[in-house]
Amino acid sequence: MPNRALSRTAENIKRELTDILRDIKDYRVAGNIVSVVHVDLSSDFSHARVYIRSLLDEGEEKEMLGGLNNAVGFVRTQLGLRIRLKRVPGIVFVIDKSARYGENINKNLKFIMQRMGANQNGK
Repeated sequence: MPNRALSRTAENIKRELTDILRDIKDYRVAGNIVSVVHVDLSSDFSHARVYIRSLLDEGEEKEMLGGLNNAVGFVRTQLGLRIRLKRVPGIVFVIDKSARYGENINKNLKFIMQRMGANQNGK
């Protein structure tokens, strides 16, 4: 039962954060497309690790992450107004690297396949 409540609350936080992030005025965040990929919520609901993804390169993404972490107070306040919780969890934003990791694997697999094709043609 607690797992269901935990996952439901994490999904609610994810949904609300998607809207809240659009309202951040920090120049490092405003105007960028930021997607909330996943929210890891601790079992006592006191900490939330928010995985985000954007279309920026790594350097700009780190700068945007600084803007998000700078706006945590605003984000927590807005979250508290939108979701009924006993205590709004502490939020840490983390860049989701799974898409880049997958792209790297695909690139390596293509390289291996090309090498195998070249070796077979060279025999």
